Amino acid sequence: MTFDALKFVETLESTGIDRKQAEAFAKAVRHSQEEALADFAKTAQEASVRAISEVDSKTEKALIKLEAKFDKRFSETDAKIDRLEQRLDMRIDSIRKDIIIWLGGLLIGGFVMLGGMLVKLLP
Repeated sequence: MTFDALKFVETLESTGIDRKQAEAFAKAVRHSQEEALADFAKTAQEASVRAISEVDSKTEKALIKLEAKFDKRFSETDAKIDRLEQRLDMRIDSIRKDIIIWLGGLLIGGFVMLGGMLVKLLP
């Protein structure tokens, strides 16, 4: 909204007020409007700063919660991986034992067979 000082002065003059007084009134009204506008702008800016600060605070809190959730999930995932690793180690150890027993059996069987062949071949 703009203030038309000339129109204001002319309106006052048409009611019989002296031009100098009308100009002084116009100046006072304009100054008053400028101060009111400056106060309004300052108040609006302060409200914006508060709102931004509030949003920033809420965002920071949300990020902290999200970070905590991620930390919890990563910890749970690490624990699952550790349990799987232990189970795999146990299975590998079990398979290793089975292979050693199987190879031992083959070795003993081979020696028995070799011994039997040697007994037949020797007079």
